[in-house]
Amino acid sequence: EKKNGRQAYSDYMRNYRWTIINRRPLVGPYGQRYFNYKDGDIYTKGAWILHTLRETINDDKVFFDIIKTFATRFAYKNVKSQDFIDIVNEKTKTNYDWFFAQYLFNRFVPEMEYYVDDGLFYYVWNSKYVGRSFPMPVAVSGISRSGNDTLYPSFVVDTVRCSKPEEIIIRSNILVKFTENKRLKRRFKKRIVPNVSF
Repeated sequence: EKKNGRQAYSDYMRNYRWTIINRRPLVGPYGQRYFNYKDGDIYTKGAWILHTLRETINDDKVFFDIIKTFATRFAYKNVKSQDFIDIVNEKTKTNYDWFFAQYLFNRFVPEMEYYVDDGLFYYVWNSKYVGRSFPMPVAVSGISRSGNDTLYPSFVVDTVRCSKPEEIIIRSNILVKFTENKRLKRRFKKRIVPNVSF
């Protein structure tokens, strides 16, 4: 990014994303050999998790301070995932345990379901793939006239008005899966809350 610019960085990350397998959680049981040479998610998904954390924090000064502090505080030491999580919570002055519970200890990438109809964009977290508490904002482009929107999905279907529904292309710079679901309109009208058993 520093050498070739932000766009080159984004393009590289986007191409890297296709290699993520999601076969198992990145972090396994403590004290057991968990790494498998056939599973590259520790590198590819790990890179995407850091990238998603950077986008979620939305403050490069804080993000790079986290990285630098982690590298210096634990230089030449054995570390656990919790050591990094503690630094993130310390530097952001926010509890990001929900973020790491989803991305490190769950094999599934969070899935946001959506549907477009009659000028409305319906959206909701898929409770099958997202933990009980997941307050992550999702920055997407292609919904409003400005081209950039931040959505706050929950487990109840919500809507936002579309300026040009026929031209919507979901683009996001975080590790979230987007799936079209035509049943969301019916769920919105009935206000069905899914049973979250995560």
